Amino acid sequence: MGSTLKILGSTILGASLVTATAKPFQETTANPPKNSSKLENKNESNIKDKPIHLPLKFDFFHVPLSEAGKKWIEVQKDIFTKTTKKQNGGLIDASTFLTESTRKLLDGLVGKKGGIGVVEFKFVKLDKKENGYQYALDVDYSHGEKERWYISVSPYYTDQFPNDLPLSFIPLAIWKGTKDGGIDKLTQHELRYEKIITKGGSINFEYLLNKLDEAKDSRKSELADQAKIKSFDLTKNEPIGYIGLADANILNDPVLCGIVEDVGFFPELMNRAGYNFVTNKKGQNVIQVDRAPKQIIESEVESFRKKGVKNVYLKLSAHGNEVGTYFLYKQGENILRYGILTPRDLGDILDKFQDCKFVIATDACHNGGLSDTLKRYKDPSGKDGRIHLFTQSKISGFNQEGRLKGTVGHADIRTMQFPIGLLSVPVIYKANIAPKTSSSYYNIFFYSHILNGEPYGKAHLKADEDVKKLVPCDAGATKSTPQGGITTSMLELENKERI
Repeated sequence: MGSTLKILGSTILGASLVTATAKPFQETTANPPKNSSKLENKNESNIKDKPIHLPLKFDFFHVPLSEAGKKWIEVQKDIFTKTTKKQNGGLIDASTFLTESTRKLLDGLVGKKGGIGVVEFKFVKLDKKENGYQYALDVDYSHGEKERWYISVSPYYTDQFPNDLPLSFIPLAIWKGTKDGGIDKLTQHELRYEKIITKGGSINFEYLLNKLDEAKDSRKSELADQAKIKSFDLTKNEPIGYIGLADANILNDPVLCGIVEDVGFFPELMNRAGYNFVTNKKGQNVIQVDRAPKQIIESEVESFRKKGVKNVYLKLSAHGNEVGTYFLYKQGENILRYGILTPRDLGDILDKFQDCKFVIATDACHNGGLSDTLKRYKDPSGKDGRIHLFTQSKISGFNQEGRLKGTVGHADIRTMQFPIGLLSVPVIYKANIAPKTSSSYYNIFFYSHILNGEPYGKAHLKADEDVKKLVPCDAGATKSTPQGGITTSMLELENKERI
């Protein structure tokens, strides 16, 4: 998600023995079958003609739409509607986000110019705002081709960083201008200030040129869609084993507040849209991680396999970076630990269950490093498209948690004496107000497109474009093949840099 994580050191068994009338799954609201079946008397002369009845030990449970799920879905639809109408309660347009500290940072870049090869760069401050922006990077390719890239900042709020972010850490957002003076928000990227300025204090123009090229290449990748994500959909004819892992949020992180709810209700939403999501345990739609995530996932997949479920949907909701996805949990009374799902863990799981199809979705920042793994993964099963990975951020970027316009999710409330010593009056200290969080920008749009009947892949691509118009955030998708992963809208981690 949007906060940056700091590391201190994320065939049916026995199928021939069950009765022909056994249902392949149980409704979550139904009672498990009683173990009342019995073996036929072995002394009967026609024993070979008698079916053998054994208890149905391995049941999976269809996820029904609960009353709470219905209310949750209506909330998501309401946020989407208010977003499209630009009303309070909808997602904030943070594409021009700046703070006073970042204005000072950008003022320090204004006027700096130089180039690499025939390409010339210049940071400028605009006399009048253009498309809502006051800062820009002008690029001259010396062949009559000029570009203007507008600059803002990836949004962050006081409930995440009460003391502001160090200037060197702040990610700048760049948005490509169009030749007619408009803006193409679908062509965007993030810059790291600490990468722009060299140790000697000069501008790293090679870094800037690479990032501009990456932004344009990413957009071309979306339009080309070599992974054929637009036509991809989950099966609606077979059960899909759902494994939803969520950070327990024991520190009450504002970014994670909606995650458990999202993960829990997601299979209900998908089933309302016509899919058949099932779980291993009745009523357990979300698993709060309390040990190694890899162990949990392997146990869940193995259980599904024993029940004949070979389609697996893995949803990972937690903070992350390019090294892994991090699930914080308590061990005992006072010990905090991270359960980390690493990219290598994912590779091991995919190798172990080659007879299963996987759809993996994550909202972790830097996608937990999973896209890089799947890009290199040469599927030993020999199957094309056995695995699909959907990420809400590229490996070098941040995901953006949903922030709602005109709401208050956090306010720094202090008291003051007025008159002195007679009356205590609560006041908002330094106007440190943060808007309410709700899921992620991507989720709100994706849910709406799924409910409107779009196939999964197209809903993903449309959500990606919707998000880009409001925040600097770039979703991606990767499909596995025996020769390696094929990506749509996914940038590789530049030189394996560790941010």
